[in-house]
Amino acid sequence: MFETFQTIINTGDYDLADLIQRIKTLYALGELTEEEMTQLLDSAAANANQDYMLPDISERVGALETRVAAVEERVGKLEAGGVELVEPEEPVDEWPEWVRPTSKDTQYHKGDKVTFNGQHYVCQKNNVSSSPDEDPKRWALAE
Repeated sequence: MFETFQTIINTGDYDLADLIQRIKTLYALGELTEEEMTQLLDSAAANANQDYMLPDISERVGALETRVAAVEERVGKLEAGGVELVEPEEPVDEWPEWVRPTSKDTQYHKGDKVTFNGQHYVCQKNNVSSSPDEDPKRWALAE
């Protein structure tokens, strides 16, 4: 099994979260040693293609349609002459909750700060779609 997973990892053509789960399952079933599991997890995180970690196209299109509908509603109010009072925006949270990116435009970049499972992390690379749990090498735990 180890060699099969290593071949898959070398292609870079996999969903990191799915592969991590499969590796951990085989370890739990006794099909992999702890050393093999650790080696595969490290290799999988290092070779993961970030594009494969984005949600599928239907989820991305759905998110885009929601944004377009909101813009169309606002434009419609403006065109109808209705003036809407806008409440002042609340200050931006310095450590917002981590959310899976829905497109390349919403991926995390070096220096971005997030909260994940109650802990603060800083992104270490550009164009990151993985969570701190899925790819700890791309995130640094903040002190």
